[in-house]
Amino acid sequence: MEPGDLAPEQVFLRYAFPCAHLILEDKRISQKQFEYLRRAALKGERIPKLKLEKIFPAAFRRLKETSAMSGLDYWSVEAVRNYFRNHHEDYIKANDGSYKMFGPTLKGLCKVRKARIERIIRKGIGEAKVGNSTRPVFLNLVPDAKPGDEVYIHYAYAVEKA
Repeated sequence: MEPGDLAPEQVFLRYAFPCAHLILEDKRISQKQFEYLRRAALKGERIPKLKLEKIFPAAFRRLKETSAMSGLDYWSVEAVRNYFRNHHEDYIKANDGSYKMFGPTLKGLCKVRKARIERIIRKGIGEAKVGNSTRPVFLNLVPDAKPGDEVYIHYAYAVEKA
């Protein structure tokens, strides 16, 4: 499936899934719910919007706020990408919600960044250059990524090609 063919549910889950590890640790979702999200993210399945809103309420509040400011329908691919790529970091910097409990390292991982794939370490794992540093990233969500490709990363996941 090409990035332009993705539905809002699929794009949202690509960007939000890396956060699922934190909400699992926080016991806001069960292991079974986490595995459901993981499978859907990796297989490109669509999870109903209402389920996503229940699992990721803070992200949806922020998505609605930034969409209203931008004049976008919050439930569109354009609005989802706009939020994660252009506004997500603002909420991190403002210590909104649970971000106030995170230290600088975790906050840094929370940011969505544009990166370039430098090399493939092994199947499903690559090395990405982010600014002046490199770090390993999972390529499961963009399995066709190759060295030289630009991607957006969130936590340790390449989310989609830039």
